[in-house]
Amino acid sequence: MINLIKILNSTPDDWKARATNLGNVSFLTSKISLYGPNKVPYLRAYFSTKGLTDTYIEELIFPFTVDLVKKPSILIKTPVKVYCSCPAFKFYSAYALKTKKGTVYKKSLGKAWTDEPVVTNPDMKPMCCKHLVKIINLVSKQSILLLMNKTKNQEIPGNLKRKIRSLKDFSW
Repeated sequence: MINLIKILNSTPDDWKARATNLGNVSFLTSKISLYGPNKVPYLRAYFSTKGLTDTYIEELIFPFTVDLVKKPSILIKTPVKVYCSCPAFKFYSAYALKTKKGTVYKKSLGKAWTDEPVVTNPDMKPMCCKHLVKIINLVSKQSILLLMNKTKNQEIPGNLKRKIRSLKDFSW
């Protein structure tokens, strides 16, 4: 698996530059769950970014360890699975991240899950969309635990709750 730093480093510079023009990022919610036969704890965090035409949902999933609580700065160096509901992630990033690093978990990606992006990402670079760039930059500056505390009582709008509920589980 890959961490946020490696994904960010393999993302083209012009995509990183476009991330600065995005609207606000909202931390929506998170949950800590147990997964698999060994009941490994993981942290699932949901974000929302406002694009030009739509609001997109992003999801980051990390193995949850004691070190993550003691040293929140290690979050960006921790193995991660990522997802963004935007078309750029689907058609440029998802397949490359899935095949090269096992970093994407299956969502409603259709052909983007099974067909190599010969035109959009012929080099199969494990990169992320501008929405995930913005979130990675936010997470690298603040602890995810700090974000969780800031938003404990935040009300999530109904349309975003429906989008979050529609996201399916993954496997490590």
